[in-house]
Amino acid sequence: MKSKIVVLFVGILLMSAGCNHKDEPAADRDKFLGTYNASESCGYGDDSYTIEITESSKAENAINICNLWDWDEKAYATVSGNSLIIPPQTLDGISFSGSGSISENTLTIHYTIADYYDEDNCTANCIRK
Repeated sequence: MKSKIVVLFVGILLMSAGCNHKDEPAADRDKFLGTYNASESCGYGDDSYTIEITESSKAENAINICNLWDWDEKAYATVSGNSLIIPPQTLDGISFSGSGSISENTLTIHYTIADYYDEDNCTANCIRK
């Protein structure tokens, strides 16, 4: 009889543990991941190209933005909620920094890009493919 009660008690514990399981919410960065068609407006002109956003291993809230400014490099950014920050960084002699936000499938990135001679302010309006 005792063994039946123990088995019943263990079964109830296992079932209640399963009922209390909650799925982990998706990381904020998950909503940014994917491929986008970018329409960019800079002081020196306009351009259209594709960017890809992937997870970065630098932090749980980090992403890589590949091909921003139609330049085949990865800019590092961090996300919080619907916003992103591109901290100041230099990639192959080109400096990037900026910020952005996402709303549904539209990502807008405002950033500054500079080399040794010049600086430009750009806005990239990106639509998820």
